[in-house]
Formats: sequence, structure tokens, C-alpha cells
Amino acid sequence: MKRIVFFIVSALALLSSFYFTENDFSLDGVLEVEIVSTKEYLVEENIDVIKNGNQYIYHLSKDDYINYAQIFDDYDGIVFKYDKKTTFAELENKWKITNFYQSNVEEMTIYYGYTSKYSDFRLINGKKINIQIAFTEYGVMLGLPLILTGF
Repeated sequence: MKRIVFFIVSALALLSSFYFTENDFSLDGVLEVEIVSTKEYLVEENIDVIKNGNQYIYHLSKDDYINYAQIFDDYDGIVFKYDKKTTFAELENKWKITNFYQSNVEEMTIYYGYTSKYSDFRLINGKKINIQIAFTEYGVMLGLPLILTGF
């Protein structure tokens, strides 16, 4: 009986470590998080939730995201908000971004690229894209696979 319990506990620990490292999100420097999902989650009243068409946008502080990350098991995208002093070089290094390109739209500089830290991607112009970064006058937004909440 002890072997069966040990086996079950070990298997659950292994599976949970795989689940939480599949998408390896570093929260260093993150101020806020927005999660976009077609699934409605029950969260505390202090968390802002906006219904937009068939999607819900959950606005979370960094601490709330840490507390709730495990319940968001099915989402369309996630946006991390950083201070405006954050540089592309810092994010490129932290997120291991490859194959990126840059565009300028109005007053914003936007980068698109690929990171191995996030498993989903979109094909855009024949390239795998799963990270988008926008530098705005208000701060820096990093979206996986894209920024789905607007700039």
C-alpha cells in the first residue's frame, strides 16, 4: 500500500512540475497581468473582469496572478505589463526571443518574435510568432502569443 501511495504522489509531483514548466513565465519586472479567455473563471471581487464578445479579460496584479495562475488552465492569450523603463534587450534576454522583427505604428515600437518559453504560436508571413512586445508612452506590454487586449 505504501508503494502505491508513493507512486501516486511521485506521479502527481512529476505531472505538476511538467504542467508548470511547459510555459516558463518569468515574472521579474512584471507589474500587471491580463489574461484573455473564452472560459469564465470564478475569481474574487477585487479582480476586474471585462466581457468582450465571447472572451473575458481578467486584469490581475502580479500578486493576484501568482495566486490564481493555476486556475487559468485554458486561455487565448496573456499580457504582461512592465514599467516603461524596461528595454527590449532585457526582454529579449529574459524571454530568449529569436527571429524577431520590428515595426513602428503611430507612437509605438512593436516587436514580433518567437520564444521557446511559450508553447503556442501563430504563423504570420510563414514565420512562427508567439510573442509580441509593444513600447508605448505608458509602459511596455508583452503578449503571448499576441497582445489581444489592445494597446
